[in-house]
Amino acid sequence: MGLSREFLKGLELDKSTIDAIMSEYGSGVTEMKEQIAELKNENADLKNGNAELATLQKTHKELEQSFKALEKEKETLATQKAELETNSANNLKALKKDFAIKKAIMKSAPIDEVSYKAHLDLEKIEYDDEKDELKGFDDQDKAIRENYGFLFGSGGSQGGEHGGIDGGNGGSLTIEEAINQSM
Repeated sequence: MGLSREFLKGLELDKSTIDAIMSEYGSGVTEMKEQIAELKNENADLKNGNAELATLQKTHKELEQSFKALEKEKETLATQKAELETNSANNLKALKKDFAIKKAIMKSAPIDEVSYKAHLDLEKIEYDDEKDELKGFDDQDKAIRENYGFLFGSGGSQGGEHGGIDGGNGGSLTIEEAINQSM
């Protein structure tokens, strides 16, 4: 409801007074309408700003969650890296030990390396990486030479657990001779 000319005429005001009042009232109404329009625009801008802020907050939360997930994955990868480095170092040490044992077996020169290796207690042989040498191999090699001389051919001892049978022709026996000697 607003101020109307009929209302003012009902108050018995003259026309020039009514025109002056209506003019003033009109400019005030126009001013208020402009202010209302400005406030509506500001309100719309604030609503847009709030929507943008809500979107930014949501994005921020998602980024925080992603960051936490990445941090956790980083820790997992660091743990896996440490495990892989440890495993690699252990595998390399085991390969070096195995290679050093194979090299020592070749140096020992048995007839059959597989049979020779079967008599080794690999758990008692240690590999010193810094000195590139085996500890515990020489004692076992000596014992194998004494007890299993047949693994070394004519150059090794023929005594021990499986030795002592000789056909007189350099250690070669026929089956019949071996059976006859063992009886």
